[in-house]
Amino acid sequence: MRKCLAFGYIILVVNLTSCSTVVYKSSSEIPVAISKRSCCKDNFVVEGVTNFYLWGVVPAERTVWLDHEIRENAMTAGAHLVIEEYQTMYSLFLTLISFGMYFPVNYKIIGQGEKISIR
Repeated sequence: MRKCLAFGYIILVVNLTSCSTVVYKSSSEIPVAISKRSCCKDNFVVEGVTNFYLWGVVPAERTVWLDHEIRENAMTAGAHLVIEEYQTMYSLFLTLISFGMYFPVNYKIIGQGEKISIR
């Protein structure tokens, strides 16, 4: 009984003290701005998932490259960006069933861009 309580306590402490960090950066390959820009008029939404393990401890930090994500959506520029992090019911289920060993973080990038012109 004591071993079960000790294991439960350790799991609780690790879950409350570990943290996962998602860093959103731009490598300046394409123009990316948080504020509005006159050239960017087309709306876009990009969704993705970053995975953490061992209660969010490994890796300590994940980087999402904004310009890569925006370019994947056929845009040459991005502006008026809003970034949301959330957890779906399925992600929460996976985290609970694995006792926190697997911890996915979902993100959504909403913004306006300039579409690639095909000539």
